[in-house]
Amino acid sequence: MPATEIPQPIAEQSASRILGAGAKGHEDFVQFGTILHLSYEADRKMVSLVEGLGVREVTSKSGQLGVPIAAGSGP
Repeated sequence: MPATEIPQPIAEQSASRILGAGAKGHEDFVQFGTILHLSYEADRKMVSLVEGLGVREVTSKSGQLGVPIAAGSGP
């Protein structure tokens, strides 16, 4: 066997490791994209304290008075 020739079992093992590394890299890439998407969605749904209290106040008043559009009731 010449000095530059790689034995078949070692060549097959190296090729499978390279393919495995590529598959793992792709999985990590997809998972990172999913994490970024979920982080964006979570940030998009966040509201400030002032906005949250404002919504609470409005829903509290409309809950006591009834929905203004429903059944012709309203101020």
